[in-house]
Amino acid sequence: MLWAFNFEKKLDKDGSEITPNIDALTQGLFVLPEPFPAKITPRSERHARRIRQEWEDCQVLLDKEQQWKRVPEGMVFIAYTPQDGYEA
Repeated sequence: MLWAFNFEKKLDKDGSEITPNIDALTQGLFVLPEPFPAKITPRSERHARRIRQEWEDCQVLLDKEQQWKRVPEGMVFIAYTPQDGYEA
């Protein structure tokens, strides 16, 4: 994500930056920031083309719910198969 995109604060209607509230967190097993507005733009047209191409290439690996049918070669989770579950 950092390779391909610039992440910036979004501007409000008056042109002031919107700073996320660092105390606004979700509750549960994993604590994450609550959703906040952000400006995410491709670093260049070359980066955008690469992301689009990689997404296109992955489509054959995804089912209709956009979940892996099989994990791409070389990924950390290669031992995982949807039918068998996780294998350590």
